[in-house]
Amino acid sequence: MMAYLARRLATLPLLLLGISAVSFGLLNLAPGDPAEIILRQRNPGQLPSAAAVEAMRGQLGLDSPLPAQYARWVFGALAGDLGQSYGTEQPVAAQLARRTVPTALLTAGALALALLVAVPAGIVSAHRRGSLLTSPPG
Repeated sequence: MMAYLARRLATLPLLLLGISAVSFGLLNLAPGDPAEIILRQRNPGQLPSAAAVEAMRGQLGLDSPLPAQYARWVFGALAGDLGQSYGTEQPVAAQLARRTVPTALLTAGALALALLVAVPAGIVSAHRRGSLLTSPPG
């Protein structure tokens, strides 16, 4: 059992790396240029110039090849820096930290509700095994 657990834990970093690579790739397939979006948010109603967009792309590191961008993000994430949000221009780690407690409370509430329904239903099903209440239709 311990060997199985050790093998599963050994594959975890590869799994996380694969998931992050797929997520990163999908985000880069999304329409729109983050640099242009940021500039439009800063100056609503104005179209940013091509030079301003290129300068912003340089500031964000979006002018690098995708593998370089991904490597920079992975090494930053390993150091605890998840980068800046393109939408709010705030650190992503701070936004995640703010939302952790409400998410945990919502998860705990949903689990408690599920257990309140599932445990009695399981007890009734076990107690009345083979009856009309628990037998499959058909």
